[in-house]
Amino acid sequence: PTPPADRLTEQAVHDLLDAGQRLAGALDPAEVERRAVEEAVAITGAEHGAFVRGRTGQRRVGHTSSAGFPADTDLERGVVGRALDAGQAARTADRAVGGDRLALLAVPTVHAGTVVGALVVGRAAERPFTAADTESLSRLAPLVATALDSAGRHTDTAELALVDPLTGVGNRRRLERDLPGALGGLDPVGLIMVDVDHFKRFNDTFGHQDGDEALALVAAALAANVRDGDLVYRYGGEEFCVLLPGAGTDDSLEVAERLRLGVAAATALSWGMDARRALTVSVGVAVSTADRDSEHLVARADHALYTAKRSGRDRVVVAD
Repeated sequence: PTPPADRLTEQAVHDLLDAGQRLAGALDPAEVERRAVEEAVAITGAEHGAFVRGRTGQRRVGHTSSAGFPADTDLERGVVGRALDAGQAARTADRAVGGDRLALLAVPTVHAGTVVGALVVGRAAERPFTAADTESLSRLAPLVATALDSAGRHTDTAELALVDPLTGVGNRRRLERDLPGALGGLDPVGLIMVDVDHFKRFNDTFGHQDGDEALALVAAALAANVRDGDLVYRYGGEEFCVLLPGAGTDDSLEVAERLRLGVAAATALSWGMDARRALTVSVGVAVSTADRDSEHLVARADHALYTAKRSGRDRVVVAD
């Protein structure tokens, strides 16, 4: 006998358990979406699949199946809109999408009472979705929502581990992650090393609390004076790095001078023009060479910084 629509076969339950395990193994939301679409297509025997996310008026299709998903699918009305607005599964047997006639099924993914997206599947109108398909996809949806929440938390934690808590810029670990990727292309890459001059004396004079505030001011001044797409990191102590993708020597030197002047101006103004608290920085600049080696680039920038400090501080020196 055919089981009722709200009852799943033993095989279907087994498939959902396997799907839940595969979803739980994804460590970032994009991977959860990819696996969710694959599972949705497999469970329903669909030809198309997609995960739709976003609020009303800002909805967009996230991951799609290998067969893609019709670009002109209405995300605000129809079954997709109903699933996202009402938080209930919806299906239609025959809808014109592009030049095709499709059966569509949309099921919301809900976490903590909030609709976070929808699983949408489609296939030829001659094969409309059944109540059993709706039930299967509805059982998958909470597994997807839970996996998305878990992956989001994992991503947030991983990102926090790459941020310097005092200044809010990236830390050395993040630079070590980003630099090889920046060097992976063909464009030049600039790297600027910045060291706050006489910072130990500042700490000894005004105390560590003011010293921490000064480092935060320096980081903010660096971030305010870089180009769009440049990245600022706290390398350690009073030393910072700036990564300049696509910057040759001239561009890197121009940014470096702007950083040097910007830090001096920002710290002087923030401390009420107290000359004793105005900080200067020494700056070393290096630009990628043919070897595209990240350790070599850091070493050259660091050597240029050492030269700047040895030759009088408050200046920019370019490697080589």
